[in-house]
Amino acid sequence: MQIGGTMGEIIEFPAKVKVVLAPKSGPNIPDFVPRSFVGIEFPVMEKIPVITSCPTRIGYGYKIDKATAVHLIRKKSLDAARWIEEHPDIFTEPFIVINEEACLPEDFFLMQARFPQ
Repeated sequence: MQIGGTMGEIIEFPAKVKVVLAPKSGPNIPDFVPRSFVGIEFPVMEKIPVITSCPTRIGYGYKIDKATAVHLIRKKSLDAARWIEEHPDIFTEPFIVINEEACLPEDFFLMQARFPQ
């Protein structure tokens, strides 16, 4: 899937990503919440630029519908899903952004088979 970016740039993104590392999170989020994302495959709304911890570098993140994310997380960790729902002051948007480095696209292994290194 792809979407137009800024200045005519095309930003491609997969329909789904699987989280393989705990996503980056803010200081007010307990460690068990981002760890609960690991192993879950999320449908992607879009890929967006995000500022990384290094101010000179822009990274990317995947926007995931918050209600869908909480539903999928609840299957793995009721406590993490409940924590997200109980903190609308932290999760203010109707989506959650997961940093690209924490994910594998749905066709990652297929891509590796087609393009061996």
